[in-house]
Amino acid sequence: MRHILLLLVTLGLAACNPAESGPTATASNATVIPKDEQTCRAEGGTWRPVCMMGTLACVIEHKDAGKTCRDGDECQSRQCRYEGKERPDMDGRTATGKCHATSDPCGCFTLVEDGKIMGTLCAD
Repeated sequence: MRHILLLLVTLGLAACNPAESGPTATASNATVIPKDEQTCRAEGGTWRPVCMMGTLACVIEHKDAGKTCRDGDECQSRQCRYEGKERPDMDGRTATGKCHATSDPCGCFTLVEDGKIMGTLCAD
């Protein structure tokens, strides 16, 4: 869980910084997200505003979007998201999720890790 939280905080902060040239990886086996518009478009991404600040960033569509998962390690996005309606008493309950569709780090979502609901997070 701490790894996911750290990744989300890092992604959220990175989205607020001005774009730098050249690709970077968000995790060791995650999709490389380009940091400039030209590289983004060449890689098939969309250069657009993200998050509340509207910072320009590359948004990549993941090939495994919507795949059933039990942990973010199973997804290119590194996020296995619970799609049901979560309640506070559901943390730690067994669940499956779906691999997140894009590299856009913003919004509110509930993560599934090791087959369990880990709570709702918001990143803007």
